[in-house]
Amino acid sequence: MATADQFEPAERLEYEVFEEIGFCRTSSLGRVEEFDEWRDRSEFRVVTDDAGVIKQRMHLPGVKRDADVIKGVVRVLLGQYDDLPIGSFPKYRDYPPDPILEYASLAVPVDVRRSGVAEALYRGVWQDAIRSGAGGIAGIGAPWLLDILNGVYNFGFEQLGEGRYYMGGDCIPVGTAVRCLIQRLKNQPSFFQWVTAEVDLRDLPNPGVRDAVADVRRA
Repeated sequence: MATADQFEPAERLEYEVFEEIGFCRTSSLGRVEEFDEWRDRSEFRVVTDDAGVIKQRMHLPGVKRDADVIKGVVRVLLGQYDDLPIGSFPKYRDYPPDPILEYASLAVPVDVRRSGVAEALYRGVWQDAIRSGAGGIAGIGAPWLLDILNGVYNFGFEQLGEGRYYMGGDCIPVGTAVRCLIQRLKNQPSFFQWVTAEVDLRDLPNPGVRDAVADVRRA
């Protein structure tokens, strides 16, 4: 999770990636102003350059500070569906259950793509979802996102409401209940174990999730 010192650099990286591909308005503030309503509630997952951080801690000259070695970010928000950015897309039905962990953005610069940065960020969001006791996990994306989430990974995501133009393209709201996701992950034990390997069982408030993680470790 981004530290206080990393928050603004994370915002800046998110903005630079989004602005370059037309996903947000140009801003003199160097951040995605479309998220300003939720800025105080936002948190960032970040991936940093380990080598740069290690050298900085050794006080070697000419090395960037931690905040400058961020290689990728995800903005996450936890709350009631209607109070999150995704809430601007009315739901078809009362699913998934609140509270929702919204995967609000993913920003990885072109020069570090295919290097494991995005995968580390995805993993961090899955961990946030089960540690927070969220009832559901959701996000806004292009319609083809469902094909990847379900056709490739079999995560069981659903389109939650009607699509519309949103931040640079035609988008739909997608999501799933955490309990449903856990049931599917039980059939993918290697992936499930990879997602949860660093999670302390004592940090999991949902008994069903805690038992599922414990079971996959025993197996």
